[in-house]
Amino acid sequence: MDRLIPPGVHGNNKKGGRPLAGPARARYPALMSRKIIDVHTHIFPDDLAARAVKQLTGNSGETAFTDGTAGGLLDSMKRNGIAWSVTQPVSTKGAQTPNVNTFAINLKRPGLINFGTLHPDYPDYAGEIRRLSAAGIKGVKFHPDYQK
Repeated sequence: MDRLIPPGVHGNNKKGGRPLAGPARARYPALMSRKIIDVHTHIFPDDLAARAVKQLTGNSGETAFTDGTAGGLLDSMKRNGIAWSVTQPVSTKGAQTPNVNTFAINLKRPGLINFGTLHPDYPDYAGEIRRLSAAGIKGVKFHPDYQK
């Protein structure tokens, strides 16, 4: 069964998420009649996605619900009735920051709201904020667990 709220999110434990799709839709008609926005998603360039998902799931103990690509996320959104997803990239090294943000800036897909990332070790954070803002990026993601 597809899930809208995966394990570890919104108070769910890692043993299983609360199913809201498929047969459970009938139990939540008010929720299903509204637009659902998933505010915490991660995607990667297609050529890096499999490796990134494997590494992140191994480090976090969480289960990935897509293949880590924009196409996989969009397919999951369609199956689960999600109108919008906010993508939140993470640069794990300061030097990655511009490339990760370029991916977010260039990825233009209906239904995706792309955030950028900043890393504490990236020296030109002010310039990167200006670049993200000029490109229409609405927010940035910091992730101390992965930005050491």
